[in-house]
Amino acid sequence: MKFFALFILLFSIDRLTKVAALFLFSTPVDLIPDTLSLHLYFNEESFLGAGYSGPMVMLVLLVCLGALFFYAQKRDHYKYLLLGIACIGAGALSNSVDVLRYGAVIDWIEIHELSFFNMSDVFIGVGCVVMLLSLFKKRVV
Repeated sequence: MKFFALFILLFSIDRLTKVAALFLFSTPVDLIPDTLSLHLYFNEESFLGAGYSGPMVMLVLLVCLGALFFYAQKRDHYKYLLLGIACIGAGALSNSVDVLRYGAVIDWIEIHELSFFNMSDVFIGVGCVVMLLSLFKKRVV
């Protein structure tokens, strides 16, 4: 149950920040001049937004995460793996909602000269790190 609560919380946070970005950041807001700004950007070049394969890749990813979830759910020592799955799943699902609705991912955080990203990307990155670290954690048998 904690897994689903975390999943819904992260998904909701990302959706709310993207809705806020649609209204607040059409004009860039510089937080750190020439370094960091909040700026609405429709990322059509994102991995999941690339052509017609994006929704299919998303479906395969969500099915794999679902299978991994049901595998890990039966084992107490995989709670960190479940945390990673919740983070990755929420971020991936939110980005796929953008692709299906807008044909692009809504990015709104810009690190100048590097990239645009959003909270989904942060959740996916954190989820990957947590899942990798869970591989090194000793199993409790």
